[in-house]
Amino acid sequence: MPLTIPILAGPGAISAVVLFATNHDGISHRIVTALVLLAVALTVWVQLRLAIAADKLITPNMALVFNKVMGLLVAAIAFEFIMDGIAGHFPDLNTLH
Repeated sequence: MPLTIPILAGPGAISAVVLFATNHDGISHRIVTALVLLAVALTVWVQLRLAIAADKLITPNMALVFNKVMGLLVAAIAFEFIMDGIAGHFPDLNTLH
């Protein structure tokens, strides 16, 4: 799916990993971070493998509807980010948000 890559490896995911990895010093924290990343990667791999099998069950019309709904969801998230950015620059607009 075209939306998979921006959601999995977008700026939000990258910044979350960087913040989590630099939050504490020490080898134990780095090991936990590596194990969590490995668990997430394994989970994503399993889900994407299952998606291949599920694709055979979905009709083209169902896929089109799903893509439209997911596009709307991503647009809503983008709109929320934009509104948060505007509200940060104009504190008087926070009452509208």
